[in-house]
Amino acid sequence: MDDQNKFPFELPKGSEAPAKNPPAPPPAGGSSRPEVKIATGKVGSPAGGPDFISPETFEASPIPAGVKSNSSLVKNIILAIVAVVFVGGVGALSYFVVFPLLFPPKGSVTNTPPVVASPITHKSYLVKPPAAEVELKLNDHKYLTIATALQSESFNQLAEGQMKEVKISENGAQVPFPTFLSSVSPVASALADGGYFEKDFTAMLYYDASGVWPVYVAKLKASANAADLVSIMKSIEGVLDLGSFYLAPPGSFATFKDGQINGRATRYSVGTQAGAAFNYGLLGDYFVLATSYNGLKAAVPLLGL
Repeated sequence: MDDQNKFPFELPKGSEAPAKNPPAPPPAGGSSRPEVKIATGKVGSPAGGPDFISPETFEASPIPAGVKSNSSLVKNIILAIVAVVFVGGVGALSYFVVFPLLFPPKGSVTNTPPVVASPITHKSYLVKPPAAEVELKLNDHKYLTIATALQSESFNQLAEGQMKEVKISENGAQVPFPTFLSSVSPVASALADGGYFEKDFTAMLYYDASGVWPVYVAKLKASANAADLVSIMKSIEGVLDLGSFYLAPPGSFATFKDGQINGRATRYSVGTQAGAAFNYGLLGDYFVLATSYNGLKAAVPLLGL
């Protein structure tokens, strides 16, 4: 035991360790084992010896003394949570899936087929036959597809002053006029989607010395408000993409003005290209768009107006 009290280093020369008292003899009649005394002084205190770091290490227990870890409690909590989630999932499945299948609401209709719009059967609005007729079969109603097809057909020349009716179909069915108008002029989409027009329409190409000029004729629905239609058209005159209605660049356009044809009011704007003049108007039950005034004049008698 005396060896444990030795210093872990040597004293400087000239110094002597203090003399130690010899161990006291054991008391009479007592045990022969020597008495062991443990120093209780603090490190660095006179009672505890010289100031040095004790080589002993201490480990702190994560669980306070006298408290035991209870892993079964954690397991029980997890099992309770799983049980609640499972019961809730089964209940939701039964309420939203199983019960409606077993007990459908009265009057409900299952497996209702989607409503499919019937294809349009085209019927020309012309009461007099034009000089020629042709059908353009398109794969889609995109503007580029429509413009390319009309330009290609325009090369099949007719005599000056003659009219050719062009039936425009997509996948074997007549293209609806609202769809056609929105494709050619996105600015006119509000007009096209306003419920003013019947789906069928008549398209024509007018030939003269200045070029080939498209003319489009749509029919108003019986419930359409003609005054509202004209008002909307006037409101978008300044932003209409008029060039999209032409087969060749018409140049720039002047401000729209009031005009007339056979006593019926129209609106028109003259282009800088010879022969180009955008005309529109309500002629009886028909809404007519013409890219030249001569084309408008040639279309009116064919419509019986």
